[in-house]
Amino acid sequence: MSGGFSWVVGISFALTIVAAGIGVAIHDGVRQTNVRSQNKNLRTGVSPRFAWSIENVGTEKETEAPITAVILRVNGVAYDVGTYTGSCFVIGESEWQYLDNEVTGVICWWAGGGSEVGVFRENGALVVKTGELDEGSAETPGFRGNFRTLFEL
Repeated sequence: MSGGFSWVVGISFALTIVAAGIGVAIHDGVRQTNVRSQNKNLRTGVSPRFAWSIENVGTEKETEAPITAVILRVNGVAYDVGTYTGSCFVIGESEWQYLDNEVTGVICWWAGGGSEVGVFRENGALVVKTGELDEGSAETPGFRGNFRTLFEL
C-alpha cells in the first residue's frame, strides 16, 4: 500500500511540474504576442503614447557629475535606453526643439555637453537613437549630432 501511495505522490508531483512549465510557456507567449502586436500598431499608424522615466542613480567620483538612468515607455511597454552622465530632461518640457523626424526625446547635460536620446520616424518605423551634444566655444559652434541607432520599436 505504501508503494502505491509513493507512486501517486510521484505522479502528482510530475503533473504539477508539467502544469507549471506550461503556465510559464503560455505567459511568455502572451508577453511576446503583446510586444509583437505593439510593434505592429506602431507601424500601422496608431499614435503611440510616450512617457520617460528619469532617475538619478548616483554621481561619478572624480567629476561629481550626476549619473542618470533613462527608461522610455511606449504604450506602457518599458525600454531601458541606458545610463547617461548629466542631469536629464524631456525635450518637450524645455526650450530645446526637436530635430527633424524626432517625435520625443531626452537631453542629458553636464558641464557644457552631453547626450540626447530620441525617438525618430524613419521609413515608417520608430527608431530610438542616441547622439552627442556640445555647447561649443568662441572658436567652435555648438554640436548636436552623431546619432547612432539603439533599437527599433
